[in-house]
Parts: sequence; C-alpha cells; structure tokens
Amino acid sequence: VARVSLRLTPDADLLHACGAHADPNSGIVQQPVVIKAAGQTLPALFLLRFQVTPGALAFEPAQLDFGHCAVGGAVGLPLRITNQSTLKLDFGFGPLPPELDVRPGDALGTLLPLETVERTVIYTPRAALPFKHRLAVKTTQNRSFHLRCTGQGEDAALHLSHTRVEFAATPFGGRAVAAIEARCQLLAPSTFEIRPPPGSPFRAAPSVFRLSPGDMQRIQVFFEPPMPPREAARAAAAARRAAEGDSIAE
Repeated sequence: VARVSLRLTPDADLLHACGAHADPNSGIVQQPVVIKAAGQTLPALFLLRFQVTPGALAFEPAQLDFGHCAVGGAVGLPLRITNQSTLKLDFGFGPLPPELDVRPGDALGTLLPLETVERTVIYTPRAALPFKHRLAVKTTQNRSFHLRCTGQGEDAALHLSHTRVEFAATPFGGRAVAAIEARCQLLAPSTFEIRPPPGSPFRAAPSVFRLSPGDMQRIQVFFEPPMPPREAARAAAAARRAAEGDSIAE
C-alpha cells in the first residue's frame, strides 16, 4: 500500500489552466489523474474533484464620504458586506482611529457563504480638520481589504452652555423648566430653529431666534409629559361629574 499526498494551491489562473475539466461558473474542477507504478502493467486511474471559490468580500458603497460634521457630533453611514465565497469567513475592522467606530458589535463578525450583512460606520470628528483614512477589513483567509473614508470636521454653529439637560421627576400633565445658553460661533448673522421631534414632550422658547457672531441667547426648555390616554379619560370623566354636581347644586 502506497500513500500519495496532493497539495492544492489555487491561483487566479487555475480554472483557465484546467481547460475543459473546469466549470468557470461553479468553480468545480474534475481532473482525471493517472498514476503509473514500476512493475505494474496497468496504471491507476482516479478522478480528482475539487471546487475553487473566491475569498473576496464585496462592499457597498466602495468608499465612505461622511461629508461635513460638527466637532462633537456624529455621522453614521450604512455599509453592506457580502461574502462572495462558498466558505464561512470571519472578518474584523481595524485598527480603528479615534474618529471611527463600527456598530453593532465590536468591529468583528462572521459571514456565512454568500451572506450579506450590514454595519454602520460612525464618524465623530475630533477637530475642525479634513479627515482621510483607509479603513482596513481583514478576514480569516489572510486577506485585507481597504475602504477609503473621508470627512470634514467643523466647529459647531452654536456653542451650548449644556449639552445635557436633566429634569426632576415630573407628574403627568405637569411641567418642568430648565434653561441653557447658546452662543453663535459663525462669522455672519444667522437664524436658528429648535425643532423637537413630533409628539415629543419637550419644547423650547424661543424656538426661533437670530444671532450675530458672538451673541448669546437664553433658551428655556420645557418638559411637559402628557397624561396617558387612560388617565386622561379618567380625569375628563371626573371633571364632567364635578361639573354635573355643580349644576345640580345650583
């Protein structure tokens, strides 16, 4: 009994070199092999069958342009990653600069064959400067891919005395008030608007104001939690009963 070892090291030209024995669509190669042994009249015949698959990842978009973002703010862009291989691949981003983060997870992931996943790449400028970086993505196939990332950090148009406002416990239907100050950091007079999301229990006064460079505006922020529908209905019913009682008493 003799043992024969075969080592396969595929390259980009392997399918072309195998000619008619290779299927370029599926990557399957079926290569007849003849082994001749000394003292043996008939050679040993067998079929060597294997499949070649690319180890590449595809990225959409191919580069990330975060545009303009205020220092201290953040901009997130979706990134779709597709495994073009028929093998499972582990991948990881990095090393990441302080300005970039990848979510969800810890910049690591696993792709099943031909699977596509989505990650969000977040840019947080640290200074009012242009940002350029080649974001590296590495796989367990010992391959590296690079994505070009660009952005522009800018000073914020407004400087706020507080970036976080905390309110005391407030009952439904009540009101809590806090104040912040906003200073214009632009080089020309500008109009600003504070627009809470629809249905938000927060509002600001004034909500629209105009500032010249360096001017400051005091802004009151109101927290007015609405009563839940059930509690509102009970309060309305109680008010009606009280009104009816007053009418009868008269």
